[in-house]
Amino acid sequence: MVRAGIVGLGRWARVLTRASKLTDKIEIVSGYSRSVEDSMKFEADTGVPSAETLDEILARDDVDGMMLTVPNEQHYPVALQVAKADKHVYTEKPIAHNLEDGLAIVTLHVPLQDGTRGLIGAAETGLMKPGAILVNAARGGIVDEAALAEALEAGRIGGAVVDVYSTEPPAPDNPLLTLSAIAAQRLILTPHIAGVTRQAWASLFAEAWNNVARVLLQGEPACHVTNGVAA
Repeated sequence: MVRAGIVGLGRWARVLTRASKLTDKIEIVSGYSRSVEDSMKFEADTGVPSAETLDEILARDDVDGMMLTVPNEQHYPVALQVAKADKHVYTEKPIAHNLEDGLAIVTLHVPLQDGTRGLIGAAETGLMKPGAILVNAARGGIVDEAALAEALEAGRIGGAVVDVYSTEPPAPDNPLLTLSAIAAQRLILTPHIAGVTRQAWASLFAEAWNNVARVLLQGEPACHVTNGVAA
């Protein structure tokens, strides 16, 4: 089991922490936020204690890494602090432009919008250290597939895992499907399935039930309302 701390104790951190209780693969053991109010809400909602400082969690021998849910402007400094403490960094935000400072894995989980289309291209893969791994479980179009294929062919990065494609299903001439045998050994392709794993479905149903309980049993507004207004 992975034992992790979590930093940035807003709504998303509380959702992740509650979801972690549904699996035996990860345990969130402590949290940290500069906001006293967020820390109190986090403890009340999840039952997980918060620490007074991030260093307090990083000093724990039983903590394998930190989940980051902090705002964009805080993301890289916090990730670097965690990495320098020899802890794993679990993050949903792209940090490829800073990989020259030693972070070796980039995972993408952002929506496809004008500001994220082509977010990772030749310039970004060129900044990644040779052994770095790129994981795209977000949306096709965020990664320039031709640039990624070129980086794999040239051996500029260690490998990539791709779950989403610019066109789905990918066309036979997709650059990621026409790699040389050597480059293909550094690539794992999955059929846009990351959102339907056992763990994802367990979290989905748990959140749906929590909403039912909030509204009918506790008389509170529903969480995560999309295209509507919570009553």
